Amino acid sequence: MARINNKQFLAALLEPVDEKEPRVELLRSGDVRKASNAWDKAFKTDPLFEYMRAGVKESAIRNWFKRYNFVLTLLAWIRTRTVITVDSGSSVVVFETPSRSPKSWKQRLMEWVVGILYRGFNKLANAEQRRRQTESRTKLDSVIREKIGAEGQSMVYLDLAYTSPQAQGRGHASALVRRVTRVADAMGENSWLASSNLGNEGFYNKHGYKKVGEAILGNDNPAWDKDPVVVQVMVREPQTRPY
Repeated sequence: MARINNKQFLAALLEPVDEKEPRVELLRSGDVRKASNAWDKAFKTDPLFEYMRAGVKESAIRNWFKRYNFVLTLLAWIRTRTVITVDSGSSVVVFETPSRSPKSWKQRLMEWVVGILYRGFNKLANAEQRRRQTESRTKLDSVIREKIGAEGQSMVYLDLAYTSPQAQGRGHASALVRRVTRVADAMGENSWLASSNLGNEGFYNKHGYKKVGEAILGNDNPAWDKDPVVVQVMVREPQTRPY
């Protein structure tokens, strides 16, 4: 792994490729509410999210808890990961870079809080939703162990990417993902992601990501009467020489 200093990291992260490219910034605490709303709207029709809902309609309490969960998760992530945005939360990418130093106690605390939030939200799940959560976790973890394995510790991980439906088609997501690939190139490292929507495969291919494995959900679930949900694990190799 190539060493890059903070100046090189920020240059790869924030400097525009050209004048026409949308402005990329670090997500700020004041942007989190807008970003959480965009997160919710962006995944309304996502195949994996639909599968995990298991036909349960969102009540006012469930919807409030989900939004609250999104807000607190983003607040934690801007302190423990790299979160970048276009238009102050309309489009967001979350990613992690490999580190030689152990996480600070503050980072570990934030991650613990996020874990508590998700476990609390999952307590609202019914039996079928819990079965699907277990299926998703088991199958996807198996693919990641096989196709990524220990090498993942030295890779850049693109954790989350989304754009509010109202802002889609403007190149926002491309501008953000390009920042992730520029950082990976600067470090001379592979990057990887898991995509829950086959409709996004071409988008990620355009940015150099190729499928290395997939988890298929719902194919043996009699309670699911739609097409199986395919979650692709994708890897991109660095395309330029590191600093």
